[in-house]
Amino acid sequence: MRSWVIVLAISIIIAMVLYRSTHRPVVSALLAALVAASALQLLGRIELGYFDEFWPIAATLSFAAAFSVSLIFVLVWRGVELSRKP
Repeated sequence: MRSWVIVLAISIIIAMVLYRSTHRPVVSALLAALVAASALQLLGRIELGYFDEFWPIAATLSFAAAFSVSLIFVLVWRGVELSRKP
């Protein structure tokens, strides 16, 4: 459970920062998901001392979850920003 919170929090934070600089929601969510999934695998490697034998499945699922959640947050944030402009 803790690893999902870490992945989603990292991806949301990175996506918001990247969106402010690039103004491209899909690119921001894609890069954020890639960084978050890679960080999760690296932290798992450090904590366990070896890569799990199912790491391709874990990396794919964490990438998909991080991408979808960060894209939703970026698109909602973009919608709120566009609705505030006159």
